[in-house]
Amino acid sequence: MRGTEHLARFVVKGRTVWMAYFKDGVLKSPVPDVPKMKGFVGCWAETELGDSDVTVEAVYRPVRVTYVQYDGSSVSLDWDAPAPEPFPFEGCEASWRRFDVGTHDLEVKAEYRGPAFVVRFMADGKQVAMEECRKGERPALPPVPEKRGYRGGWPAVVPCARRIKVHAEYVPLRMRFVTGIGKSVCIDYGPDWKERAPPVPARKGFTGGWAVGPEDGMEVILKPLYVKGKPSKGPDVSGVLVFDRDMVEKALEDLDFVAEVWCSTDREPQAPEYTINDVSDTGSATGWDGFASSLSAVEKGYLESCLEGRIESEDFLRKQGMLRLAVESAINAAAEDMIGDPIVLDGEIDKDYEADLREMLKDGS
Repeated sequence: MRGTEHLARFVVKGRTVWMAYFKDGVLKSPVPDVPKMKGFVGCWAETELGDSDVTVEAVYRPVRVTYVQYDGSSVSLDWDAPAPEPFPFEGCEASWRRFDVGTHDLEVKAEYRGPAFVVRFMADGKQVAMEECRKGERPALPPVPEKRGYRGGWPAVVPCARRIKVHAEYVPLRMRFVTGIGKSVCIDYGPDWKERAPPVPARKGFTGGWAVGPEDGMEVILKPLYVKGKPSKGPDVSGVLVFDRDMVEKALEDLDFVAEVWCSTDREPQAPEYTINDVSDTGSATGWDGFASSLSAVEKGYLESCLEGRIESEDFLRKQGMLRLAVESAINAAAEDMIGDPIVLDGEIDKDYEADLREMLKDGS
């Protein structure tokens, strides 16, 4: 029942941008992405889920730029701090490569303009391009051949009056495993990363795996994703199970929607105004009667709209000013308590419970 459930509020600069129930230290819905703010890197403050309601604050710091000199030395500064001078090179003009500030740390290398020369660009021992540079021009850098799990780049080209080779440099991407609110474990990509990955946080009655997100050029973020029950084939590999990206996209659709609607790089996120559940638990009724009594009028209206179709449920959410993931989290939490299973996912009612749900809503209970 709902007596042991508590509420976690995710707050950005005093505004609540997400709410989720938790029980026995386990959230009923995924942890949302930290709203993005241009020029800052954000994360949720490390927060323990105990036996009372909690507030999870977003923590931001300025984006850091690492300036890399041609000899490999570097210095990291906040993006709005004055940049150091590139090391001088005789007969050349030096400058830092142009960059745009977003929500991730950056690495910038020095560029040089000098005498006429020819550059052969190599990657893994093979020539991928050749560029002839006239005096006073920079070489046009070709795209670095992609290499899965690595971030590629060309080293700083030091002009000289001869034919030179430049070899692509590959750095393993950082893999950040989200293990809790404000908690993560980082490792470098490598062929054995699955053996080095941390275990997926346990969730009773579910098999968990790491959902591999998209690469952003700096790191890969992996989040827990759960399926009910145990794998039907093979041994239990929940600690290293990796879900296909196509499977993940649908599961994370609502979280992407949150990031897009409630925050942007140009304005602070606004707090949605809605009630997750305004009906207290009766503490006595169980089954479908208990489930019906635990739902608010809005939640019942959402279930009715889902039975009518996808377009109808989207219209209902828009009129109510609610998010699909938020209302479904509350409904499914009650369904698991009263009838043993969640009943709605992404606007689709579980076929096994559709007839019972129609009967419940028809009775108006």
